[in-house]
Amino acid sequence: MEFTAFSEAVLKLMFASFFVERSLSLFFETKWFIVYTKNSPNIRTGLAFTYSFLFVLATQLNLIKYLGYDLPSAPSGFFDWARVSLIYFVTAGFVAGGSKASLKLFRDVMGIRSSYEASRAENSIVDPEVATNLAKKWLTVTK
Repeated sequence: MEFTAFSEAVLKLMFASFFVERSLSLFFETKWFIVYTKNSPNIRTGLAFTYSFLFVLATQLNLIKYLGYDLPSAPSGFFDWARVSLIYFVTAGFVAGGSKASLKLFRDVMGIRSSYEASRAENSIVDPEVATNLAKKWLTVTK
């Protein structure tokens, strides 16, 4: 693989991942969604992959072509359709994984969060002594 093809693939992946992550953050960082998914955090992963798959289908993004596997111009048989679906599926996985990395970049490195997410993160910090005292009180009550 040439460097120009590699850099083009990486740039496409970065821009697609940033687009997916920033557009999903409007939905994922709302107060009602955070409260609704508090007990099932894995729903975000499924939604991010589904959204990435729809994004890849809509834009016909194919990152696998840089490895030499291009899409058929007009898929006719079952195997052509299976190959196209698999290529889009793998590309959507790359985009969803890249959006997870960009989410980590925005939240942890750059500190960009919604106001509710920031207040929730501040309130979740617990003093170890307070936690130990609460645990001791709970153990004495339950005996």
